[in-house]
Amino acid sequence: MLSIASYERLRTEAVQDFLSIRNQVASEAAAAGLTEDQLTELLAADDLGENDLTVEQRAELDRRLKEHLSNPGSALSSEDVRRRLRGRS
Repeated sequence: MLSIASYERLRTEAVQDFLSIRNQVASEAAAAGLTEDQLTELLAADDLGENDLTVEQRAELDRRLKEHLSNPGSALSSEDVRRRLRGRS
């Protein structure tokens, strides 16, 4: 069983991981020639806080966390995700 504090910590870490990857993708997009205006629009909501998530988004994060906790071996490392993203360009 997972305590509420542990659950919230894991969920917060998942959001932070997402933000980190998003920021890296934005940096790569800029290097690929996106304009400052385009990047500004993409990054306008840089501080993703608890209140910025819709009920559906929060439910999806919760579902994914529950799935991960039941089968942690199915997860990809952030390095694997980055490698896959780089392979698309």
